[in-house]
Amino acid sequence: QSKVRVHSTGFQGVITIDPAQVLKPENDWADYLRGALHYLGHREKPVGIDISLHGTLGEVGLSSSAAVTLGYLHILSLHLHRPLSIDQAVVLAKRIENEFLGVQSGIGDQSAIAYAMAGHLSRYDCRKGQVTQFPQAVESQFLVVYSGYRQALTEDQSFNRRVAECFLAANEI
Repeated sequence: QSKVRVHSTGFQGVITIDPAQVLKPENDWADYLRGALHYLGHREKPVGIDISLHGTLGEVGLSSSAAVTLGYLHILSLHLHRPLSIDQAVVLAKRIENEFLGVQSGIGDQSAIAYAMAGHLSRYDCRKGQVTQFPQAVESQFLVVYSGYRQALTEDQSFNRRVAECFLAANEI
């Protein structure tokens, strides 16, 4: 029987997932992997695989959940001999957050990561599903400020409440 094991240097322990089982979120750092297995046909019992993550990816923002989800999808799709196009990976990563984990995120993080090109700025039109690459005209710098607020998207429903509040405010404007 095949198993999928994931180890993280930033989180404690090794998590083992049996792909033959019905997968559901267990509220731990491997839920994104469970979601990727779920949407890639986990019941076909892929040959066992060991995955090792280096660094902490929890509650840090800056698209960390999208990045790790896209990474899992890429690794597993190659392992299952079912490569995904960039468009397919972006859609599946969003489905994992929205449907499997219940987080009402958009597609911005996934598309920003998946369509990135060295030396270019990417614009992803969410309505049309189109990406445009612009050669970077000047060197740019970005400042990232940590607010001190830490909370995983899947920890409680506060992220989804903030999304609902944004839609309400947009309607009022």
